[in-house]
Amino acid sequence: MTVRGAALAPDPASPTTTTASPSVSATPEGSPTAMEHPVFLMTT
Repeated sequence: MTVRGAALAPDPASPTTTTASPSVSATPEGSPTAMEHPVFLMTT
């Protein structure tokens, strides 16, 4: 039973990591744009 629980724990972590991969790629692209937008407004 313990072995099964341990295998189930990494299972949900696997999809989370895969989902984070594309998220991280999109984050850097939107991060600079989103950061510059608010900063530009504040500077103005």
